[in-house]
Amino acid sequence: MRLLTITLLLMVGTAANATPAVTESNTDAIRAEIKERCQDEMGDYGDSMVLTCMKEDWKAAQTLFNYREEHPSVTQRCMREMRDYGFTMVETCVEQDASAQSEIDNW
Repeated sequence: MRLLTITLLLMVGTAANATPAVTESNTDAIRAEIKERCQDEMGDYGDSMVLTCMKEDWKAAQTLFNYREEHPSVTQRCMREMRDYGFTMVETCVEQDASAQSEIDNW
């Protein structure tokens, strides 16, 4: 777990994807992006892992439609920093930062 955390921190420092935001008007492009990423990252582990990756990432991408409205600046930053690693990572980033901001505000 510690190695994963360190690896993710290092990857965040190098990630800067300027691809378009997740919107309802570009779902075909988002689905294609998810499919390509999951095939690249999970293909060695079999089709069931690719499909699981695709379903989870698509679910996260749909959740980001709402987060865009609720937490626009956090969502934008997380998309920029984490999109290369999948929408599940973006969703986690938004959820954790929104929660942390709430705690900071209530300190």
